[in-house]
Amino acid sequence: MQEPLFEGVTLIEDGAECSGQSLVGCFVKKAAVRFTNVVVALFDNSKESFEQHLSSLPTSVTVLDFYREPLPSFADYEAALSRGGSLQKGVLFIESLTALQWVHGGGVDRTCSLLHHLAKSNAVVALLHGELLSPLEVKRLAYVADSYYKLSADNETAIASCLIRRGNGKLVSSTESFSVTPDFRLIVQERASGGKPRVEDFIPPKSTAAAAPVINVPFDMGLKLSANERLAKQSIKLPYTAAQSEEGLVGLNATGSKKMKAGGQIIYVPDVADDLDDSDPDDDLMI
Repeated sequence: MQEPLFEGVTLIEDGAECSGQSLVGCFVKKAAVRFTNVVVALFDNSKESFEQHLSSLPTSVTVLDFYREPLPSFADYEAALSRGGSLQKGVLFIESLTALQWVHGGGVDRTCSLLHHLAKSNAVVALLHGELLSPLEVKRLAYVADSYYKLSADNETAIASCLIRRGNGKLVSSTESFSVTPDFRLIVQERASGGKPRVEDFIPPKSTAAAAPVINVPFDMGLKLSANERLAKQSIKLPYTAAQSEEGLVGLNATGSKKMKAGGQIIYVPDVADDLDDSDPDDDLMI
């Protein structure tokens, strides 16, 4: 299993057969060692229950107990989560993205937008109950993620299918069995049998895909030219460039004996067989 990168958005999808609470607790412990600002937003459990689950809560962890103190609207949650992780660079944990999305009226579009906004200033780790959402909703949320863990079970063995998006755009996938010790240490046991997560899980529906930005890239992209080679390439005058300016007039041998000059103009030379009529085409209109 890939270790959490704590960069961008990390989604953990669990189900009834394999809960993600222990893995989230493991990630909280790891984040508390690396960062001084770790915020956990609770939606399914109270602060007391969460602290009891972790046995001991690191001092660098701040808990937002939305289970005991729910807010009136999704906009209030957006503001509270933004304030919670805005002090300094750190990690924001959302204990139940499903509760935030549906119970508190966020919907998939606003939830995706919120994750994207929060990830600009902090790493975001969110637990997602996939069985409560449609496959399309899960896929749209997974598209926002930089790291995606899908948990399942095989004969009481916990299995994690991981899909990590690297900074260069490469997707790294793995499927392994794991366990979490009572002191929340992650133990990867062995590579599990079965298929790897599909790259298609990161591809959104066509109707929701944002238009790709137009990027002006040079034609020598990927050629790995040296400075002298690039200078020599730029000094080459291509045959069609001179015709685009008055200074580079092109000689046209239209009749075989007479040359005419044109700079960006359209030259029409009548052919011998052309039927030219000098009469007024509107003469019959009695104008």
